[in-house]
Amino acid sequence: MLNNQLYPDKNAGDEFNIYRIVQVVWMTDNWDHPPDKNTVFGYDINFPPNGKAIKLKNIQGFQERWNIEGLTFQQHVQNLLNIN
Repeated sequence: MLNNQLYPDKNAGDEFNIYRIVQVVWMTDNWDHPPDKNTVFGYDINFPPNGKAIKLKNIQGFQERWNIEGLTFQQHVQNLLNIN
């Protein structure tokens, strides 16, 4: 989080009705070449251009790729980022 401010979103629709300013840094053992989003998500993912937070369960491609029982996606990310 880059600040403590919550911003209301009057056009949230089915998604969250607030947003925050955040910056994501991949945790990796190779800071010069962090994995791109398609490698992390395991397919060619296109996030909405508005930058709003969305639930992964609402992304059809994510569900098609990772709708598997257990923690398969989490384990994939842990292995990719070398998180023990």
